Amino acid sequence: MLYDVYAFGSNARGQLGVDHFEDISEPTRCVLETSSFDSRPIGLAAGGNHTHILCENGTVWGCGFRSSGDAQDDVSIARFQCLMIHEGEVTTRHFSFIAATWEASILVTVDARTVYTYGIGAKGELGRISEGDASSAASYSPPNRILGFPPDGIVVVSLNASMSHVVAVLSNGEAYGWGAGRKGQLGEPSEIVWKPRKIANVAFKVAKAVCGRTFTLLVGSDEKIQSKLIGSIKREGPAVSTGSKILDGICALRDVQAGWGNVYTLLQNGKLAVHGHDTHGQIPSAMLTEGITYIAAGSEHALAVTEGGDLLTWGWSEHGNCGPTNAGHKGSVNRYAKPNNTYILGAGCATSFLVMSRSHSEVRPSNHHLLLRAPIA
Repeated sequence: MLYDVYAFGSNARGQLGVDHFEDISEPTRCVLETSSFDSRPIGLAAGGNHTHILCENGTVWGCGFRSSGDAQDDVSIARFQCLMIHEGEVTTRHFSFIAATWEASILVTVDARTVYTYGIGAKGELGRISEGDASSAASYSPPNRILGFPPDGIVVVSLNASMSHVVAVLSNGEAYGWGAGRKGQLGEPSEIVWKPRKIANVAFKVAKAVCGRTFTLLVGSDEKIQSKLIGSIKREGPAVSTGSKILDGICALRDVQAGWGNVYTLLQNGKLAVHGHDTHGQIPSAMLTEGITYIAAGSEHALAVTEGGDLLTWGWSEHGNCGPTNAGHKGSVNRYAKPNNTYILGAGCATSFLVMSRSHSEVRPSNHHLLLRAPIA
């Protein structure tokens, strides 16, 4: 199969990879070094002005500001380029996990035993700057590994990040975090964490972590879900506070994701629950929280696919990231009919990404735009 990625939303630094720097509300085909992705895109990491896409074969493609990892990288790249990390005579081309803060990138090698970071880490986002060198953290740092992490014999099994903190879940069920922690999102003490620190006082083995702007939700692996929210989250919608166990008791969890100020919980039965604030319509109306098969949480917006195959978008759409129809009002949800061979890749900082698949013999559509038909009544 071949795969084409379509993007829409904020694009001032070329983070959509569409070969220009204008915001767009219509899904537009991304441009890359080769004509199409020959491996299925499976992961998205979107910073404030850069984007990385992880493919099934372990390759990572990047675009936007300081996306390539080059030592002298101070430019914006408006098309996707394959990422390679050079360390002496060794070149690393394949990865297992990716994440991004506002100005930093985090990549885990395919064997899950080495973590590389690059970019700017003024609040510890790189995970490898000593507190005494904090002044240098405000300058760009090229790719380098976090020494001694993960510990010997342990591998990374999950990675997530938000505006300025990162959490890695390890194979022993422990979670480690680094970056901004003054709201308690990395546990106690509440402070900037310059190097990976174990998140203490978690009474279960962690399988996954999702990060909001000032909080982290830790999720257990048992059949009956255990969870713990640490940090600060604005309390609108269902009440959420530090220490809340908002997923506890759920037996059929399909997915959980976080925006800057929201937690999106999707159950196996297709029901969607949203916790957090609703300043820009991040909490959809109750009638549109059932029959959902897939979700993707962006900074202040979200995407979902219904059982019937329709695409839903809602939240803050200042840059066109919810599609051709503005969905920036509270409770407003856009519903579009999308092609059957299209799936959601992910959502970022006012950016949205879809993927269209086709066989090798199938001719690529001549239209550079993915048609989202007018909202269905």
